[in-house]
Amino acid sequence: METAAGGKPEKLMPFDGEDSFRRWLCEELHKGLAPSCRVLKGKNIADIIVSYEDAEDPRLIFLEVKYHKAFHGRIGIGNQAGTGYQIEYLINRIAYLEKYLLWVVGDELSDSSLILTNDEVRTLAAKGIRVGKTNNFKHKIFHKHEEQCVPNADLPKRLTFLIKELLHISHDDTDLPGTDAAAAACAGQRGE
Repeated sequence: METAAGGKPEKLMPFDGEDSFRRWLCEELHKGLAPSCRVLKGKNIADIIVSYEDAEDPRLIFLEVKYHKAFHGRIGIGNQAGTGYQIEYLINRIAYLEKYLLWVVGDELSDSSLILTNDEVRTLAAKGIRVGKTNNFKHKIFHKHEEQCVPNADLPKRLTFLIKELLHISHDDTDLPGTDAAAAACAGQRGE
């Protein structure tokens, strides 16, 4: 992790927080998925909703967006009371959301993010997901799962690829960014 003058960690992500990270993802996904899909800025069941506009077989993809700020030790899931949509569908394992929901977790101290499934979220959450407790990730998930980190420069392409895979939309396999750059980006977080 790089530090600026005064020993504070250097902010590597160009976003003010989760809202600006979410807006950027929406814009970039729209570029990669239009015209076959619409990208909606949801805020109830998910942060971003991708609607596959096929008259014969319409489908939705849901994205939960989380963003780690350096002054927070953790990345929250649900609300502080341990309730909300996120907790509900993680505990109840809603079949559709198990298949068509992805989590994107960004880190202001890095230029990379994680893309996670519900199972991975349940596994990585500190002491598991439970109603009535503050559910969260510790920042060290980025260190423990560096092989899954995606450089933010490649994040829109990687998400576009995954969404097209889930929706069975044709795509060019060569558009998928490599994983070597992802591992190097996460290694940079540890100051290697």
